[in-house]
Amino acid sequence: MRFYDRRKAHFVKVWIAMVSMVLALFTVFAGGVNPAQVMVASAKAKSATSMPVQPKPPVPGLHDFAPLSSITVTRTGPPDATFIRAESKRNSPLVGSNKWHGFLQQSGRNIIITLPVDVAVYSVSIQMEQIPQIGVIYPDHVDFEVMENGNWYEADNAPSPIATWNKQDTIETITGKYGYIRAKQVLIHFPVSGWVFARQIHVWGQNASQSTVQTLPQLPPAPQEFGSPMTTAAPRDLGIKNMLLVYNDGTTSMGTWSVSDFLPMVGYRTQQGQFEGRMF
Repeated sequence: MRFYDRRKAHFVKVWIAMVSMVLALFTVFAGGVNPAQVMVASAKAKSATSMPVQPKPPVPGLHDFAPLSSITVTRTGPPDATFIRAESKRNSPLVGSNKWHGFLQQSGRNIIITLPVDVAVYSVSIQMEQIPQIGVIYPDHVDFEVMENGNWYEADNAPSPIATWNKQDTIETITGKYGYIRAKQVLIHFPVSGWVFARQIHVWGQNASQSTVQTLPQLPPAPQEFGSPMTTAAPRDLGIKNMLLVYNDGTTSMGTWSVSDFLPMVGYRTQQGQFEGRMF
C-alpha cells in the first residue's frame, strides 16, 4: 500500500508540473509576456536578491562617511531621453541599498560625493555587477578623484576586475586608495558603453584633524574630457595632431594589421592601385 501511495504522489507532482509548463508557454506565445522580458525579469530578480555582506573598515578605527554625504550624478555625454527613461526604472540609492542603480550609455558618469565635514579619506569603494547575457558589463576602468582648490585631481584608478568577455555573472567591489588625503569632495568616474549596475558606495576615513592627513602635490590633475579636435599645442594631446583608431578582436591573427592594411588609411590610392601622397 505504501508503494502505491508513493507512485500516486509522484504521478500527481508530474501532472501538476506539466500543466504549469503548458500554461506558462500559452501565456508567453499568446502575447501576454515577451520571452525577452521573461529573461530580463529573471535576471533582475536574481540581481536584486544578491545581498552584499556589510563590509568592515579596511583599517580598524575608520568610519564610513558615505551615509552622511550628498551624492550627485552627472553624465559626461549628451543626454538621451530614451536611455534616461530606462534608467529611471533602476534608480535605487547608491548608498545603503541592496538594489542596483543602473546607468545606460551616454558616454560616462561622474558620481560626486560631498562629505559632511573635512575628512582624511583612506579609500573609496563602489560595488558593481556583470551579467553578460543581458548586456550588463563592468566599465573597463574606474577613476577616483579628489577636489582641491576648485580642481579635480586623480587619486587612484582601477581597471575592470574581470574581463568583459567573461560569460559568468559576477559581483565585484572596486576600490580606490586615497592614503588619508584631506577632502570635502571625492569623485568616482567610469565609462558606460552599455548597462552598468552599481551600488554600495563607501567612503572610509577619519577626522581630518588627525596627524596622518596628506596633501596633494604628488597627484596629477584629473584628465579633462575631449571637447575639441587634437592640436599640437594642447598638453593632453601629447603633440598628436592626427590619430587613427584601429579595432581588432585581440584574440586571433585576423586582428593583426599589416603595413598594407594601413596604407589605404593614411594615403591616396590611384586607379592603378598605387599610393601617392598622404592624408595627414
